[in-house]
Amino acid sequence: MYNLLISGREDAYEDGHWEIERDRFLIYTSETLKQRFQDLTPEKAEMLQKLPTLFTFEQASREDCPPVQLGRITLLDHTAHRLAIQFEFYPGMRVDYRQFHELQKKLGITKNWELNTTHWALKDIDILSTGLFEAKEPTPPLSDRVFVVHGHDGNLTKDVATFLEEVGLTPIVLHEQANQGQTIIEKFERCADVGFAVVLMTEDDAIENGMMRARQNVILELGYFIAKLGRHRVCALRKGRVETPSDIFGVAYTNASTPSWQTELRRELEAAGYELRSMPSGQREKTRA
Repeated sequence: MYNLLISGREDAYEDGHWEIERDRFLIYTSETLKQRFQDLTPEKAEMLQKLPTLFTFEQASREDCPPVQLGRITLLDHTAHRLAIQFEFYPGMRVDYRQFHELQKKLGITKNWELNTTHWALKDIDILSTGLFEAKEPTPPLSDRVFVVHGHDGNLTKDVATFLEEVGLTPIVLHEQANQGQTIIEKFERCADVGFAVVLMTEDDAIENGMMRARQNVILELGYFIAKLGRHRVCALRKGRVETPSDIFGVAYTNASTPSWQTELRRELEAAGYELRSMPSGQREKTRA
């Protein structure tokens, strides 16, 4: 599921703040989602903030529409008549408007005037499975820096980072990096200069059908690194009963609940072109300091 924000103002997204009349909220949204989110309780407002958000413009109001951008809502305030949000964009997650227009049906945009109306819609679509953010730029050169995208499973995060160190690579775990006075998004962009990414899909958030899912930032960062590095430079490790986006960019998931995940991860790294240090036989499990 994702938020779709469409504005007719060309400066609408310049300052990280956006407002809209309440009666334009949930236009072009399915009846099921309308009923679910019409009453914006604090819990439902928090759910909206966890969703990926697509920012674009009314096509009828612009001769040359700027790129469509993906980001997240950082703050949501509302009254009986207006909604106001603060937001930030994910670095590198932007596409040409023409490409967005070509994929509009896959994105759940099916009404004739939907792209010509300022509104906030909810779409029950896995946005990263649509191909909108497939890699278009040349693949960056190999680097010994490997980004570890993770949720709440600290033990698995440490195990993966330890494994990477032992095969001669440098794990980049975001919360271990210096902030340098930057926002989370700025820090992420600075630290994302890597050659490979390992994404940990773990049981972080409960969902309605009794399943668990990874944190939404993990899903977004998975899409970011696929767009930046290509599928062959990303390995997703899945642990537990975690719901995964359907066929997201064609990425295969490796089961991190079995001891063989190290062998599978090593195979993916070598297939991407890495020459790895040999692992000692009978390797003991280790914990990072």
